[in-house]
Amino acid sequence: LEENMRCKVAGSPDFASMSEEEALADLRARIAKYEAVYETIGETVDYSYIKLYNMSSRVLVSGVYGQVAQSVLPYLMAIHIGPRPVWLVRAGEGVGLRTSKTHSSIGSPP
Repeated sequence: LEENMRCKVAGSPDFASMSEEEALADLRARIAKYEAVYETIGETVDYSYIKLYNMSSRVLVSGVYGQVAQSVLPYLMAIHIGPRPVWLVRAGEGVGLRTSKTHSSIGSPP
């Protein structure tokens, strides 16, 4: 974990203006805040999830079907441990969805 945290603070713009010690302390504080509110997902819950153990040495999948099962799951299973980031992104709600406007009538963002 220590090596992973060092890789994180070395390559992240969040920590660019900090020394390594300050950055590690800040990251540990962030992790502690997450740990305070996160809940472990048990294997008996009725949620859809993908759970990776040791970066895909074991993969637990529940309720995942369709496009995710065909594209994201094989990608996650093929990840090899190394000093590189893994970015998983889910697109958020767009302006058009909130205002019921079509793409062509939205215009440029303010």
